[in-house]
Amino acid sequence: MPTPDEKSANAQQMLLWLYIGSMVMIFAGLTSAYLVRRAEGNWMEFELPRVLWATTTVILLSSATLHLAVQAARRQQVERLQALLGRSLLLGIGFLFGQVIAWQNLVVNKVFLVGNPSGSFLYILTGMHALHLVAGLVALAVMMVQAVRLRIGPERIRGLEQVALFWHALDFLWCFLFLFLLVNH
Repeated sequence: MPTPDEKSANAQQMLLWLYIGSMVMIFAGLTSAYLVRRAEGNWMEFELPRVLWATTTVILLSSATLHLAVQAARRQQVERLQALLGRSLLLGIGFLFGQVIAWQNLVVNKVFLVGNPSGSFLYILTGMHALHLVAGLVALAVMMVQAVRLRIGPERIRGLEQVALFWHALDFLWCFLFLFLLVNH
């Protein structure tokens, strides 16, 4: 018979999977709408900002450092855990700054949120991902505080594992979106 703590942990894990599933469905709907609207015509062609290549690298690195942070927590390597969580957090913030630079680049090239649907979809797709990423950054910051307060270790790692799962889902989602935009732009 599962203990109340195990039941709570299982419920949290199920809610996280439901959230990730709903996030995937939102982006599946948006990318489907993108394809349908593009096929209708009146679609402005423009080059994707090159900084998106860099932001993709940054988010992949952040996933790698977070994976290493989970391993450090399992091995009770507190200083390594703290350093890797800090790097993950900084890389996540760097990703967001890169997105802002991409949006500024779009404006310079006269691609706006309002106007042609091609620009609108690009802002909406990247903006929705950025919004979800902010939630991930908040969760990472909470894990960082817990790591500094020495409240993460092998016996209390579940929260960190859940944050890592969410972050990896965001990483995968970004890679999908970026490839989708490269192929369908």
